[in-house]
Order: sequence, then structure tokens, then C-alpha cells
Amino acid sequence: MRFSFDKAACQNTRRALRKEWLLANGLGDYASSTILCCNTRKYHGLLTVNTPYGRHVLLSALEESLVGGGKEFALSTRQHPDTLYPHGHDYLETFRLEQWPRCCYRVGDVRLCREILLVPGQSRLAVRW
Repeated sequence: MRFSFDKAACQNTRRALRKEWLLANGLGDYASSTILCCNTRKYHGLLTVNTPYGRHVLLSALEESLVGGGKEFALSTRQHPDTLYPHGHDYLETFRLEQWPRCCYRVGDVRLCREILLVPGQSRLAVRW
């Protein structure tokens, strides 16, 4: 399946936080989150592995930022009681899910895209910028 969300859809945080994605690697491991890459459920995470003792979230999230011109721009978004912080979703231009999720951010004239991949048949995660 292919899904694409533009900046307007990503800026509607109430709806965007209800749009979720999931990747699987064929071993019972998975990665999942919302289109803002803001975990809203206890089972969300970048690397959840299936073990003989059950599933365990090994990597919940990454705190990502861009530094340039003497400033730091947070690209992450986290949900806290009554607020979202940091505000990385403000820079999120598009979210696409084809074979894997791809988030593209724009900060001034700089455009960055992040892809999250699970290696098929292995308990490995790759994050590519």
C-alpha cells in the first residue's frame, strides 16, 4: 500500500497523530509510529523485537535535530500531557509510505528526508537521511 500526506495533513496534528504506520521484517519484529513519528501508544517504537519471552521495544525513538547558522532546529516530535514538544512537525513537509516510511523536512532552504527501514529476515533497523 502507498500513502502520502502533504504539509497541510501533517500540520493537522489531531488527525496526524491518529494516522499510523507499521513495518515488519518477517521474524515478528516491527517498527511503528504515527506519520509525525510521534509515538502515541506503548507498542510504538523504531525497533520492537520478538523474543521467546515476548515482544520488547529495544529502540523507542530518536531525538533528531538540524544544527546550522548557530541555531538548532528540532525535527523530533513528542507527546506530553496537553502539548507536543519539541515541534519537529512544524518542519515536516511530506510523509510517504511506500515500501518504508519517508519523512521530508524543510528548514529554510534546507530539505532533508529520513527513511526508516527494517532489514528483511534480520533484527536490524536502518535510518537513512
